[in-house]
Amino acid sequence: MKIEVHIFDFDENIYGENVVVYWKKYIRDEEKFSDVTELIDKLKDDEVQVRQFFSIN
Repeated sequence: MKIEVHIFDFDENIYGENVVVYWKKYIRDEEKFSDVTELIDKLKDDEVQVRQFFSIN
């Protein structure tokens, strides 16, 4: 199984590294977007939701 994980406020190259991910909150099902702008808007909404859940400002 492969998943994509966005780590907020993290700026290091960890491609190829093994990481452990603890699932804390399910955000949404996989979606298909009509264009990149729609995708970017949804990712911004996701970030707001996650930061609120973890109280990260």
